[in-house]
Amino acid sequence: MGDQPASWSEEVWRDQLINFCQRLVCTPSLSGQEEAVAALIRAEMERLGYDDVWVDQVGNVMGMIHGAGGPTVMLNCHMDQVDIGDATRWSHAPFGGDIKDGVIWGRGASDTKGAIATQVYAVGLMKATGCQFPGDVYVTCVVHEETGSWGTKFLLNHLKTAVAILGEATANQIACGHRGRTEVIVHLQGRATHASTASHETNLLFALAVFLQHVGSLSLPKDTTLGPAALTPTRCYTDQESGNMTPGQVWLHLDWRSLPGDKPADLLDMLHDILEKSCPPGVTGTAELLAKNVRSYTGMTTSLPTSAPGYLLDETHSLVSSARRILEKHLRRPVRVAPWNFTTDGGYLTEAGIPTIGFSPCEEQYAHTTQDQVCIELMLEAVQGTIALVAELPRYLSVAS
Repeated sequence: MGDQPASWSEEVWRDQLINFCQRLVCTPSLSGQEEAVAALIRAEMERLGYDDVWVDQVGNVMGMIHGAGGPTVMLNCHMDQVDIGDATRWSHAPFGGDIKDGVIWGRGASDTKGAIATQVYAVGLMKATGCQFPGDVYVTCVVHEETGSWGTKFLLNHLKTAVAILGEATANQIACGHRGRTEVIVHLQGRATHASTASHETNLLFALAVFLQHVGSLSLPKDTTLGPAALTPTRCYTDQESGNMTPGQVWLHLDWRSLPGDKPADLLDMLHDILEKSCPPGVTGTAELLAKNVRSYTGMTTSLPTSAPGYLLDETHSLVSSARRILEKHLRRPVRVAPWNFTTDGGYLTEAGIPTIGFSPCEEQYAHTTQDQVCIELMLEAVQGTIALVAELPRYLSVAS
């Protein structure tokens, strides 16, 4: 498939890797607008000689190389990026792909285009140089991660592998899980009144204050590795713009950081119990998951709840311990294992029976910021580490099973 480079010297693949990452960063790809970057990835996979490359109905780009029948491996990154915000706050053009001080600058570099480049090239380099693949390897670049993980959810309808390696930011350490995230809207309804005749009983803002006091006094569980669950009010607005009227409706957004095994339905039940205690006669309250209507660049549409499960693999889990041994052997340094501070698609993959770790050159401190960047030296190390994981993990897993 395609014309592979005549020479795969380190200088050649290094330059092509960097150039590919720059082209990814220079290609805007907001959620639902990933078509151009998807075409770029597909063309690069084909040029690198993947056995099969295709795009599914929702727009995910899939590249596969056949192995020798051992456990299958999925490499997973998302193609979409968040908006750049105020362009004047950037020290480098957000879609410039500039190289300075050993890093590639631009929106999406750390979330997750730097990792896309290293995953695509690690597998392509293995194929081109005749490395053996113990099991089939899939490189999956998904859509709509930022708006509810539609790409990975859809992917799981037609692809299951033994393990997955996620390209979310780890600075070439290993991530083993994270808390879940759910966004809930609490809605209070009552009767708007003139401020001159309002009372505590008719003013929804007092009912909201009681509700918030109950939420603030909750005793939420804590995990020794992931930390505490958290229920945080983030936004509040009413239907009233006049300064001398009380509102007839109030909306409150809650961000719930959950622990593995926590269920959104249980949270909603708890919130409805609190609402019953908080609402006086004449005031009603509901709580429901926030949902977003989204459209893929292929034309498909769906509604996605803003809810992602948490998960955690213990350091003794065969995937985690094997990956650590492999990386420490090949990278010749200690490798730290820790959870992400943010939520990823790993919870969905793990729920589907695919144990998942993170390994990526991207760095969390730069994601979603105006300093978005990926370090070239970390990318080069990530290629080395990804090759080692793809080549050796299936053998470790076969022994463990």
